[in-house]
Parts: sequence; C-alpha cells; structure tokens
Amino acid sequence: MDDLVYMEGDLVIDRPSLQNLLSAPGNAISSTGELITGASSVAFYVAEDGLLHYIYDTQHRALHIPEPFTILGNSGQVWKFSDTGQLYEVADSLDETELAGTNLIPIERYFQQVGTKDITWVQFADWVNCNEVDDYRNALAVMKE
Repeated sequence: MDDLVYMEGDLVIDRPSLQNLLSAPGNAISSTGELITGASSVAFYVAEDGLLHYIYDTQHRALHIPEPFTILGNSGQVWKFSDTGQLYEVADSLDETELAGTNLIPIERYFQQVGTKDITWVQFADWVNCNEVDDYRNALAVMKE
C-alpha cells in the first residue's frame, strides 16, 4: 500500500478540497478556517521544536497549550499518511493506556516521527462535522456543490 487516508466518518467536505488532500505529494494534514473552541475543536499546533501536537478536550470545556508554538490550526480531521510502514510501527508501539485513548495519539506520534518539514497543509474550503441534527442541515449545502 502506498498511501493511507484516514478521516472521521461524520464529516462533509467540499470535493475540491478533499481532492487537494488526496493528490498532495507525501504526508498531508487538513485544517479548517473555523474558530477554534474548547467546546468542539480538535486543534493542532507545531511547537518551537518542530513537533506537531493535537489538543482536544473530551469534556468539551477548554483547550490548553503548554508551550510556545509556530503554527496553530483547527483540524479538518483528515490525514494522509505516505509511509504506511512507519504508521504500522507507531500503532504497534502503543501501550495499553495509549490504545485506550483517542485516535489522535497514533496520528500525533506518526507526524512527530516523520517531521513537519515535508507535510502538505490543506485547508478545507467547506467542512461540516456532523455531530447534531443542525450540522446535517448545514452539510446539505456543501453536498449540493
């Protein structure tokens, strides 16, 4: 297998943006232009040392960034992995606690190991995370495009 694309199952994304991610050379990370909030965002940042970190509050209250950063974004929750062997190694290295955690743990670990230098950053033009009924209504406009 050459590339692996992982995306959350409750997303609606405009076709051109998704195509940009799929056709990107190498590894790719998606973002949205939406406001970052503790209540709903999966955010990411790149620390001064170049390591990528994901932050998400499972209690949906607040996000905490404990260090200076050079990049901050709201995750589009779609990732393209170009080194599946490395991804499998990361998955195999997870301990019991990490396996019981969120899917962000292996994603973060993979991108920390491969580095952010050659990542293609893809910002989605239209993106809806369908968690509530109103979200599905908002997604209809994107699906009609």
